[in-house]
Amino acid sequence: MMVSLAIVVLAGYGLARLLPRIRRVWQPVAAIIVGLFVLIESWAGPLSPRLVSVTAPETYADLLRDKGDSPRVGVVRRESDSPPAVLLELPIGREDPTVMYYSTFHWQSLVNGYSGFFSPSFIDLVNRLDTFPDPSTDDVLLARGVRYVTVHGELMREGEYQRMIAAIDARPNDFRLISRRPWHHSEISLYYFFPGAGGRRP
Repeated sequence: MMVSLAIVVLAGYGLARLLPRIRRVWQPVAAIIVGLFVLIESWAGPLSPRLVSVTAPETYADLLRDKGDSPRVGVVRRESDSPPAVLLELPIGREDPTVMYYSTFHWQSLVNGYSGFFSPSFIDLVNRLDTFPDPSTDDVLLARGVRYVTVHGELMREGEYQRMIAAIDARPNDFRLISRRPWHHSEISLYYFFPGAGGRRP
């Protein structure tokens, strides 16, 4: 706001010096043009907020049930509660805070999140997961303790979701499908990840 104010003041000084140098008939036109430029530069369009669901996808309740927890997890973790699982939400690397919002319904640990800043290590993670679910990415997930993977069709381009789940389903020894539920004109698939165990727990 202060920068915009300074620009407007400078534009006024510039216009005051410019007007005496042009014909009297063009002076009002020049003033209108400068005024329009100031309005255009200062204009801020209305925000178009996106409606989000007040309920989470049932996929996260499936994750909690698979862990052996109650589908209704509290914000404060009790000593009797199981430790949080590490969850990878796909797609990764896009500026979308949706999965961060969903995490308030399950309180598990996320590999990916959103803060408006991507650290070098996160960018490296995104680049290394570019070929997921190729087996070459297994070590990347294991190093971060990933046990669950969700694939959000509603956040992916057309055809991208189908290719992704087909590739994951082709690895039944490494990924166990827990649930596949409809959500927002698409669906979300939830997998348990433990390579070489046929989806069984270690």
